[in-house]
Amino acid sequence: MKRAVFDAGVLVKLVLGEQDSPAALQAYHACDVVMAPDWAMLEVASALQKHAAQDDITHTEAREALQALEQLDLEYVPATSFVALGFGIALSAQHAVYDCLYVALAAAEHVPLVTADAGQEAVAVSVGVDVVRLGTQR
Repeated sequence: MKRAVFDAGVLVKLVLGEQDSPAALQAYHACDVVMAPDWAMLEVASALQKHAAQDDITHTEAREALQALEQLDLEYVPATSFVALGFGIALSAQHAVYDCLYVALAAAEHVPLVTADAGQEAVAVSVGVDVVRLGTQR
């Protein structure tokens, strides 16, 4: 895989020791360019805060995970360039706009989407986006 879009769930797996983290790391290292919407770091930060609030990880581990994300070589793409497409996909698929923006970015860039989310995978496939699916998350 030369280029791919990674969703927030996979980005979290890159920086936390979760199920499917090895597969996420393998996909990351197989890519020359890993893309995500420009606000993906905010979505990951929110997920890390939730993990810390649920005592799955410590505050220190959450901060370290966010710092690790900042160190990854990611290309953040301005969402304004594909938000209309993502919104249209969300309306048609009756699926969350945030998920559909990852799908829209992959569609606009003609690259695969890397996800562990079966629902997001189904939406991507329905609009002709290739998917690299990690694990069995619903």
